[in-house]
Amino acid sequence: MELNELNQATPDVTSIDRNEKRGWRQWNMNQIYMGQDSKGLYRTNVGDIVEDIRGGIIRFKEVVSVDESTLYPNFCKPNFRKRR
Repeated sequence: MELNELNQATPDVTSIDRNEKRGWRQWNMNQIYMGQDSKGLYRTNVGDIVEDIRGGIIRFKEVVSVDESTLYPNFCKPNFRKRR
């Protein structure tokens, strides 16, 4: 999809990339769809990691679910422990 002033300023839900088979990804908060006021054009998948950079501090969040009616992701703190 080509980005232009219109879809960056007011992304349409029909233009959001909803590829559930995309595999694991790490996103920046400004890349993901968080409502009509956001500029993000991607829907996150469960298990993706989102980095939120504010005030020079990086906070990582893990997507635990996505509300299918709003496309808003629900986050929790990720567990970076080594799995056995």
